[in-house]
Amino acid sequence: MKSFSHSALEMYGQCGEKYRLWYIVDPDNRPDNSNYHTLVGVHTHAILERFYKAPGAVLEQVCNDYWFNFLEDAKLGFVRKLLDEYRRDYAQLKFRASKDYRGPDAIRTASGEVPKNLGMTASWQQALGASGLPKRKETLDKSAHRMGDIWKSVSFVEVYIDVCEIIASHTKPLLIKDVVEVEYAFEVEMFGTPFKGFLDLVARTIDGKLVIIDWKTNSRTHKDSYKVAHHPQLLMYGWMYEHLTGVRPDQIAIGFLRANDLVVADFDADLAIETMARRDRLIDGINKDVFPMASPVQFNSPCHNGKIVCPYLERCHPKYAAAVPEAAK
Repeated sequence: MKSFSHSALEMYGQCGEKYRLWYIVDPDNRPDNSNYHTLVGVHTHAILERFYKAPGAVLEQVCNDYWFNFLEDAKLGFVRKLLDEYRRDYAQLKFRASKDYRGPDAIRTASGEVPKNLGMTASWQQALGASGLPKRKETLDKSAHRMGDIWKSVSFVEVYIDVCEIIASHTKPLLIKDVVEVEYAFEVEMFGTPFKGFLDLVARTIDGKLVIIDWKTNSRTHKDSYKVAHHPQLLMYGWMYEHLTGVRPDQIAIGFLRANDLVVADFDADLAIETMARRDRLIDGINKDVFPMASPVQFNSPCHNGKIVCPYLERCHPKYAAAVPEAAK
């Protein structure tokens, strides 16, 4: 019997046709759906998994060891020193654009303000060009092309630096006393249907509560515990964890890694049941071979939202795909 994950059902909810092509038509020959954001997420999660599985580990060292092994496995160990030197020099240049730097060569906007968007600041672009960093980055990225085609469209250097900065800002949440599970894999039958997934972290808090934590590497952060309490993925995972272990979580939480912020909410079992019932309706549509196709012009379309382009865009909407500039693909 086919099992379903949160991400698979989320895909079906966004576009039934993409689900059909991805999971049913030819699942062994899927197009590469990786992008900058997914790659940052994958590597960040991998480092945090190693850190939380090793009591007493130093996160910086875990990060260094991870990248050392990653590059060695990719036969790119020879670029490690150059990569670290680039990261150091880039960080020094970026510091000149921060509010904490007040030297005569500080990078500021035309009005003398601290830049909010470096890419849109002329003085940053000028300083970046004079530093020689773009040429060094180009050389390093070309070396990474041997790791696969995805690295020809996504900058390995940018992913590496972004992940390192996220990890450098991360501290173990103060409310965590004991780690219970890390990257807890599960597959459990609910309502006659198998579900599967991974829990990033299950922990006991300092006041003895059991909390399920999901790490997020996207930039959207909020302090709204209501949104966390109603988060479909966390409700689904909380319900499954209880069904599988017999232990009901007390809380669910999202760890916004870029802000080093943990937003916690009480776990509501009734909301979890409602969420599972909605998931069951999605599965009913799949079982009845109902695969509605999303429109590329609908609001927040999964076909092309301005940042990420669906790998099936050209197949499903060839006329629209032809009108999308190459730079946006």
